[in-house]
Amino acid sequence: PYPAPCPATSLRTTVRNGTATPAVRYLRIVFTNITRTACTLRGTPRVQATFGAAHRPVGPPATGVRRLGWTGGPVNLGARATRAYSVLAVTAPAHYGARVCVPARASALVVTFGRSQRIVVPISLTVCTNRASTSIGPVSP
Repeated sequence: PYPAPCPATSLRTTVRNGTATPAVRYLRIVFTNITRTACTLRGTPRVQATFGAAHRPVGPPATGVRRLGWTGGPVNLGARATRAYSVLAVTAPAHYGARVCVPARASALVVTFGRSQRIVVPISLTVCTNRASTSIGPVSP
């Protein structure tokens, strides 16, 4: 038996740079439990690039991908500072060409698990508005 799902208010969510190629930039979205109560993350989060204080969507949401042999949890986050992460791949708009991609700047990522509250993570990145240029993997320990 796993603990209850993690509410957004129990998580500190940060973005860390990962590896990069000329075509793709990999970012690690890190979820840290900041409460005294254990909780569980499960599956693949929904991630939407947004812009401005109203968090207006920029392009399509990230498409979910599965890692070989891993479906995304459940991942038990113990009390205080236990971490899990998901990898966000951002394809460089130049890879598609400006006409196909129609690039735009995003100022945040809005992350949600299931029906939980949304988590807003400030970040500056460029995504495509005409096609999906981001993909997200399942949560991992």
